[in-house]
Amino acid sequence: MGLNIGVAVVVLGSVTSPACSYNAEGRIESARLYGDVGSFAYYFVDLLIGTPKPQRASVIVDTGSSICAFPCSGCRHCGKHLDGLFDVSKSKSARWVGCGSANSCSRCYHGRCSYSQSYTEGSSISGSWVDDYVSLGDELQQNPPVRARVGCHSSETRLFYTQKANGIFGMAPSGAGKATILDDLFRDRRHINSAIFAMCIAEHGGLLTVGGYNQTLHRPGASVLWIPMTLRGAYHIRLKGIALAGGSSLRSQFGGTIVDSGTTYTYFPTGLYRELRQAVSTSCDSRRSCRPIASGSKCWSIHKREYLDDFPLLRLSFHGGGEMIWRPQSYMYQKGGRGSLWCYGFEDNGPQHETVLGATWMLNQDVIFDLTSKRLGLAEAACPEFQKRPDPPSGAMSQVGVDGGYSASGGRPVTPFTLPGSPALFGMVIACLAATGLLKLAHNLKVAADRARKLWSAEVEAAAASRLPRRSRLSPKSNALGLSQAAGADADDAAASKGGRGRSEKKQVPLHTWLRPHRGNRDDSADSSHSNGGGASHSSWGGGSSEIEVALPSPERKQGASAGVASNQRRDIVPRT
Repeated sequence: MGLNIGVAVVVLGSVTSPACSYNAEGRIESARLYGDVGSFAYYFVDLLIGTPKPQRASVIVDTGSSICAFPCSGCRHCGKHLDGLFDVSKSKSARWVGCGSANSCSRCYHGRCSYSQSYTEGSSISGSWVDDYVSLGDELQQNPPVRARVGCHSSETRLFYTQKANGIFGMAPSGAGKATILDDLFRDRRHINSAIFAMCIAEHGGLLTVGGYNQTLHRPGASVLWIPMTLRGAYHIRLKGIALAGGSSLRSQFGGTIVDSGTTYTYFPTGLYRELRQAVSTSCDSRRSCRPIASGSKCWSIHKREYLDDFPLLRLSFHGGGEMIWRPQSYMYQKGGRGSLWCYGFEDNGPQHETVLGATWMLNQDVIFDLTSKRLGLAEAACPEFQKRPDPPSGAMSQVGVDGGYSASGGRPVTPFTLPGSPALFGMVIACLAATGLLKLAHNLKVAADRARKLWSAEVEAAAASRLPRRSRLSPKSNALGLSQAAGADADDAAASKGGRGRSEKKQVPLHTWLRPHRGNRDDSADSSHSNGGGASHSSWGGGSSEIEVALPSPERKQGASAGVASNQRRDIVPRT
């Protein structure tokens, strides 16, 4: 995909240029997505925050929650992530959001508007809100910055602590007058065309567009299927049925259905899940030509990708008309992101009678969220893949410019350094530099000689002391004190390794958590509208900082009341009542 925008034609909020950077004519922003289902278990986007030199933060794209937040310097309990902690003091444009109704703030801590959010698997984040310039994507996208309210973590636990991505990019619809970062983007009508965003997720990475969608990503002949959508704390649609292509329909008891990019898998009510898993397995087992080999009840040994074609196509139909094809390349995923083991990308939602259409349902589709018309668009697409992230920003943020984007020198041209004058002048400069270097070398040699002389004197004194009569250096009392102190230190280390705070805690954060129903939403200031919504579902696994490399243990599965959910997957927010 090219980095420069050509001439684009915008029709109904769509762009026909294949570019992945800002489209100034169509007023559509694009940003690269990174991550996958098999190893990261989430997808994330980069944000550039602050002025004059923006700082980068990687955040998980999550259509099931509305908080945009990441850890900041001074955090009491934050893990190590792909990018460094955001330093508010280094941004000249940052300001803490104060308390009071004027700032739509009902939760206050030390004079700052604050938030606290819990997630269903037990992780949580808390901190204070800050207002600053934010740009979507990296420098290559050249998206214009916009004033936005973002959260600065002062504490994060469990999967938020251990995940590689810095934070979360909540994209759920706002409610009760509480603006989200999407609202901040959509208000910038000078640079954003309309209240539409789209996510095109590939096996590795993808593309996020804001202000419209990119038609050039759609498969030849693929048209957009529009489905009625309800905005009620989350993106709700109504499923009508599911069936194997060419086969009979399965039961249609879906319950409430939401679209949540932050949930790794797709979750169905127990009865439907079991019937679907049995139907897919039987469809392959019943044919002698089926090349995959079953490995347990949920996984298959598949040595070539084309073997995935031996699994059936699934047809999902919707109230309001239309149906989509869910291909095995989407509803199955490669375990750990490599190897020959492929597993089902749909799971049992346990006793909850609802369906969550997660990242595996969105794979290889351009999923378009039209908030103005309250409809969801689906089109099969060749989504771009991105695995290597660019370097962190090197220049300053330009708040004013042709495109309102970033430039390497804050909007001013860089004047290269040149040596003036004749060759004689050039020779004089070289001579001066050489003389300076010789003086520095002589100084360093003198310092080294003095250091060696002092070291030799200390060794002589130590040798003389060793010849003196040896005496007990510790009385029995002081020796006992020393032993008790050592024992106390060991006890402290042991306590820390069992979950206490301190350096040892980082090594003992649980890597596998059981997803149990957990009602926890204390975000009174900006996310209290999710009484019916979903939330984030993210993994603790990730990769490197510049070029992402994944080396992961296979996550264990724990059996419990909610029936076999992968322990490294995070599920939706369930608000506290």
